[in-house]
Amino acid sequence: MFKELKVPNGPTLKYKLPRDLGNQTQWFRTRFYNDQLNNTARLQKNRLPILGLQNMLCLDFDAKDYPAGWTAQRLQNALEFSLPYALVTTSVSGNIKAFVVLDKHIESDNIEAFLKELLPETLHFFDRAGATRVYVNERLVNELSDWLASAPPTVSVKGGPGQGQEEGRTILNTVSKTVTYYQSSLDQLAPELRLWAKTEERVQLLQILTACWGLLQSFNLPLEKIAVQLGVSPMSVSRMLKELKALKVIECIDHSYQWGVKAKTYKAHGVLYKAIQAHKAAHKPSSTLRKPLISSVRPGMFYKDMLSALNRFDSEDVFIRWVSRLQGLTEKRRREALKYARCHFRKKAA
Repeated sequence: MFKELKVPNGPTLKYKLPRDLGNQTQWFRTRFYNDQLNNTARLQKNRLPILGLQNMLCLDFDAKDYPAGWTAQRLQNALEFSLPYALVTTSVSGNIKAFVVLDKHIESDNIEAFLKELLPETLHFFDRAGATRVYVNERLVNELSDWLASAPPTVSVKGGPGQGQEEGRTILNTVSKTVTYYQSSLDQLAPELRLWAKTEERVQLLQILTACWGLLQSFNLPLEKIAVQLGVSPMSVSRMLKELKALKVIECIDHSYQWGVKAKTYKAHGVLYKAIQAHKAAHKPSSTLRKPLISSVRPGMFYKDMLSALNRFDSEDVFIRWVSRLQGLTEKRRREALKYARCHFRKKAA
C-alpha cells in the first residue's frame, strides 16, 4: 500500500530521503510506502523523508521564537482563526505548522513578503527556512493526504484567500511598504457610531475598522499607516482611538509598542464587533454554495470544522446534537465542541 500527495488542480508532491545525494543523479519519489513510513517513528528527524511543497507553503513556528506570553495552544488558535482554510498541525519535532495551497507557483524570493502579507503582524515569527520543504512521518503524510483530498480553498499569490475573500479585504499590517487600506461602505457603519463620526477623518477611520476582520479576535493597529491613509497626524489617530476606547467599542489588549516593528493590539466590542461581523458575513459565499457539513472528525481540522459549522446553527443545543452524531468523536472532542459553542453563542447574544 502507498499514499500519493496531490495538490488539487496542481502537481503530485515529490520527496527525497536524506541519504539521496544532492547532485544530478538524485532520485525523487512521489509514492510514500507504508512499510517505509511505519518505521519512521524510530528514526531521527534527519533520516525522515523530505517533502518538497509545490503550489503549497508551510508556516513553521519554533517554540524558541514564541513572543512573551505565547503558548502552543495560543499559536494554534491564532492560526486557525487567521487562516481558516489552512491545515494546522504539528511537525515531526512537535512544533506548530500550518499548510496553505496556492493558486500558482510563487518565487522563493517573494515567499517571505507574501507570508507577511498573508499573516497578521502578531504571527510574523515563523521560520523562513521551512516554507517550501518539510520533514514528514506517517502521521503527517496521513493528515496531508486527508486534507488535500478534501479540496481545500486556495490562496491567491497576489494576496488574500482565493475563495470567500477579495484582495485587500482587510488591513495589510506591514511595515516594509505603503499599502492601501480597504474601507467598508457608509451604510455598513454602526448607526450608534455615526453620532461620534462628526468629521470626515472619523468616518474614514470607522470604515477602516469595520473592514478589519482581525479585530474580532485581536489586531495590531499601526498609527503611522492609518494616519497616512486619513491624511492626519499619528497623534490624531491615537486620540480618536482613545475616544473609541472610552465608548467601549475597542479595547487595547496589548500596550507594547515598537516603531516600525509592532503596533498596539486592539480588539473590537459592542456595536463595532457586530458591524465587523456583518461586514465579514456580507462577503461569504451564499448558503447554496456552501459545502455540506462533515459527517466524521477529520484529523487536524477539528477546530476549523467546528468554527465554520457554528455559523450554520441557531442554538447551542442543535449544534451539540449534530456534533454528537459525528463518527470518530471522543469525549474530549465533545467537550471542546461544547466550549466553542458556548463562547460563540454568548458573543452572538451579546
